[in-house]
Amino acid sequence: MTRERRLAASLTILILITVGGAAGYMILEGVHLGDALYMTVITISTVGFEEIFPLSTQGRLLTIGIIVVGVGAALYTAGVAIEIGLERFLGGEIRRRRMAREIDGL
Repeated sequence: MTRERRLAASLTILILITVGGAAGYMILEGVHLGDALYMTVITISTVGFEEIFPLSTQGRLLTIGIIVVGVGAALYTAGVAIEIGLERFLGGEIRRRRMAREIDGL
């Protein structure tokens, strides 16, 4: 799988985790979409603001799951994005230097 496809797949997974987490908070805690989405995003991003609504035991278990799965997916996505950026930046520079050496050798 190409790097770009891995990035697209990991972004899709991250979006699904966000939507699933928000839906979980809406179902388990009975909160509105905005609050549920906000809670999910601050959990995945590890910002660590305090809870914006009291959590039940099920809500806390959901939060633990979002932390484990969401943070892992976010880190993987960031890693793939950085890999693509470095490859494009450094790969082009390396090719340019190699080509310059080959031209100088001629």
